[in-house]
Amino acid sequence: MKNIISNIKESTHKSIKICVCYHKSFYIPNSEVLYPIHAGKACSSLDLGLPGDNTGDNISQKNPYFCELTVLYWLWKNDNSDIKGLFHYRRFLNLKTYDTKFYKFSKKFCSKYGLERNRIEELFNNYDIILPFSSHSNEGTVYKNYQKHHFSSDMDKTLDIIKDKYPYMYEEALRIFMRENSIYQANMIVAKRDLFNEYSDWLFSILFELEKQIQPEVLKREEYQKRVYGFLSERLTAIFINYKQKQGIKVANAPLLIEDPKFGRYINYKFNHLVRNKILMCFGIKKEKWEKRVCPK
Repeated sequence: MKNIISNIKESTHKSIKICVCYHKSFYIPNSEVLYPIHAGKACSSLDLGLPGDNTGDNISQKNPYFCELTVLYWLWKNDNSDIKGLFHYRRFLNLKTYDTKFYKFSKKFCSKYGLERNRIEELFNNYDIILPFSSHSNEGTVYKNYQKHHFSSDMDKTLDIIKDKYPYMYEEALRIFMRENSIYQANMIVAKRDLFNEYSDWLFSILFELEKQIQPEVLKREEYQKRVYGFLSERLTAIFINYKQKQGIKVANAPLLIEDPKFGRYINYKFNHLVRNKILMCFGIKKEKWEKRVCPK
């Protein structure tokens, strides 16, 4: 099978750090580019034997509200790698195949899914940022979906903050929230350093202002709804990306790869996955055409 992202140029050596968030003991892939880190270590009673997001300039204690964004913040403020990224202990970006699920880790996990230095270096000769494919909701717009599952007043205040801080992005924010129905799930990202830092600066400037306005009320919510800033970040990413694409950045999308611990369910997925590919080939839909999904818009 050919790589999902084609037309790769000759690679050049770059420093790479993709933080993989852990909050409990779990399998850690052996990789020189994946950096396991204890998310929310400042407010955890567990000792995972891992570096934590509670060193240097950090917001580790905010993890119950910001989720994996405490690691994003730590990476932004404390690391100067050429390429920086964020994954989860059971969720990764698949940089080599079409798979969206895997069953258990193996020694070949990183090579199988392109999570190696050479592959990442190659990709970033052509792209500035890699994100998961956007996830579409069947519940209407981004705003209506958020309204159904969370507190729409938080999104209203977020829009007001964007209007005040970034007025040139406000119309785009309105369009995405009120007319679109897709988001970038799980706050997963791999990007060149300058773009990663610019995105982080933009994102936290909005979220920290929102925190000033709503945190007293957030503290009264049940545990799930306290994770408001992580939820909103998934919706905010598209605003920044769409704006930067107009300035010429090159974006690639890759499958969100999730571990499925249920063997029967995984086998059923693999069977259906293969059947789909066979059907596409029978109708003359070549892989090369399918690969265009990951090219810049």
